[in-house]
Amino acid sequence: MKDRIRELREHYGLSQAQFAQRINRSPGFISLVETGRSNLSREVVERICAVYGVDEGWLVNGKGKMIDKAPVDMENIGVRVKKIRKDKKLTQMQFASAIGS
Repeated sequence: MKDRIRELREHYGLSQAQFAQRINRSPGFISLVETGRSNLSREVVERICAVYGVDEGWLVNGKGKMIDKAPVDMENIGVRVKKIRKDKKLTQMQFASAIGS
């Protein structure tokens, strides 16, 4: 998996620090993963797949395509949620109720 993490990071042209920030981890952790000195937890695998649009089978087993879907733009998600809520003329409470929160 270590080589696939590096391949994914380089695919997006990211440093270890940039890659790590988007999945709420430290650059040191990514370095340990890429050198094979640390493994990814299930939670981190799921986060990488969601944030970077990665096919889980590819990440874990090397099978399938690297990119499964469009990655989630975590940096702008709040802006997008607010726009959707306002477009639908919902209060924050109404929106939260509508999405089951």
